[in-house]
Amino acid sequence: EYYYERISNLLKRKLTKKVDSFIYSDKEQKGNLFGSMAADVSKPWLYQIYLDYGSVDNNLQHELVHTFTGEFGVTPFKVAKDFNAALIEGFASAIDDSLSENSIHYYASLALTYNKSFDINLLFNNSSFFSNYSNFSYIVAGSFIKYLINNYKIENVIKFYQNYDFN
Repeated sequence: EYYYERISNLLKRKLTKKVDSFIYSDKEQKGNLFGSMAADVSKPWLYQIYLDYGSVDNNLQHELVHTFTGEFGVTPFKVAKDFNAALIEGFASAIDDSLSENSIHYYASLALTYNKSFDINLLFNNSSFFSNYSNFSYIVAGSFIKYLINNYKIENVIKFYQNYDFN
């Protein structure tokens, strides 16, 4: 409920449906029953979240943000236009921004300073988001989206999420 209120306040909207959270006792149970041990998943079009108990503290807020995007997502799966991974994951990472006491901007700065092989020019290229050191991709995309929110307001970033038009 705390995460719901926090996200609702940041996005200036409430969900129109109840969220169903499936929290498995461990990764093995999640793998057996859901089909994925490693990935925590949100299905925004169904208002559903799938986590294992060990990942709730780290990932619930992030997956709940994905569920919120179902209210304004534009594809059949209620996500960003063209299923753009950097926009989908960057938006959730920017709103979540709970890596630690430091801002996501701090971690993005470290990632770009100390990982010279990370190609930021490929960040919004769907074919490279997950192969371009996906942990770095989440952080750098989240920092970029947070920058947009801070400088251009959440309403405009939601429009960007819907039409992927930088103008």
